[in-house]
Amino acid sequence: SWAETRTTMDHLSLIATPTERSALAAAPGITHELRTKARLNHPGAQISQVAKMVASGSASHCIFDGRVDIEKEAQQTDAAQIARGILMTRRATINARPNLRIQADDVAASHGCTIADLEEDQIFYMASRGIEEKDARAVLIGSFISEITSLLADFPKLSGRVTQSVDKALSQCDI
Repeated sequence: SWAETRTTMDHLSLIATPTERSALAAAPGITHELRTKARLNHPGAQISQVAKMVASGSASHCIFDGRVDIEKEAQQTDAAQIARGILMTRRATINARPNLRIQADDVAASHGCTIADLEEDQIFYMASRGIEEKDARAVLIGSFISEITSLLADFPKLSGRVTQSVDKALSQCDI
C-alpha cells in the first residue's frame, strides 16, 4: 500500500543585467535555467508547482522546463503546474514550458504559462496617487514575487538573504 504523497515546488528567478544605457552593457548575459521532473506512480498523489520569473536587461534570459509524469498507476492524482513571468525590458527573454504527461484515467491536472510586461494602467494609477514610477514598478514586482518569498517567513536568516538579493537585483535593472 502506498502512503499519500504531497509535493510543493515553488521557484523564483530574478535576473537583472545592465541596461543598454549602462556603461556595463557589454557584460556577458545571465541565464537562469530551471529544469524539474517529477514522476507520480501511486494513487492519491498531489503535486503543486509554481515558477515565477522576472527578467530585466538586454542579456537576461530565464528558462523554466518543468515536467510532471503521471503514470497509469497514479489514479486520483491532483497535479497543478503554473509558470509566470515579467519582462522588464524589451530584449530580456523568458522561455517557459510547463509539461504534464498523463497516463492515468482518473486525475485532476492543470498547467499554464503567462509572460507579460508590467501593466501600464497599474503604474499610471499609482503615479496618479503621487508614487514615482520607479517606486510603483518596484512595488508591483515585489507583489508579483511575494507568492514565493512569503514562504520564507519561518526562516528569518534565509528570508533576509533573499530580500537582500532581490533588492540588489532590482537596483541593477532599469525598472
